[in-house]
Amino acid sequence: MRSPTSTPEAVAAEPRVLTYAAALSRRGLALMDAGRRDEALRAFGEAVTFDPGLAAARTNFATALADAGRLDEAIVQFEAALKLAPESANTWNNLGTVFAQLGRLTWAGLLAAAACAALSAAQRVLSTPVRRLRRNAVAIEGRAVYDDGTDERLDNAWLRGTPERALRLLSLAVPLLAAAMLASALARR
Repeated sequence: MRSPTSTPEAVAAEPRVLTYAAALSRRGLALMDAGRRDEALRAFGEAVTFDPGLAAARTNFATALADAGRLDEAIVQFEAALKLAPESANTWNNLGTVFAQLGRLTWAGLLAAAACAALSAAQRVLSTPVRRLRRNAVAIEGRAVYDDGTDERLDNAWLRGTPERALRLLSLAVPLLAAAMLASALARR
């Protein structure tokens, strides 16, 4: 996650190993944060030209284009990003927002976009503790005692099971809802 105080120079100096296109995209994000939109658009454009298959760069480019009021160009980039990463709820939501700005969405579509955003947020809330358990928990011990006298052993698998199933369902629900919203918008074109 990028820091709101990142500068283009600080991003360029980071010791992480990135592809050239990913580095250009990160630089574009830092330039946007610094209020240097025209430079950011150039960085995102170069990133997409260098690696047309980098979905994040396309989404970042599309977001910057939309911010600049270049909505039709933004749609092209959002759609290209979704061909590469159709599970990206954020990209679906941003595309819906652009359609709304162009008057190509109804209130039902806007509500669907809000639902996508809420489902995506729920997915993030669930995934953070599960990821921490999966990656860092060495041991989990305990038991749950119920009011009917039964008890159940608690372990890592027990704690992760239900949230992981919910996350799998959310990862299906969010893109389906977003796709329905987009299909509805396209049907009205």
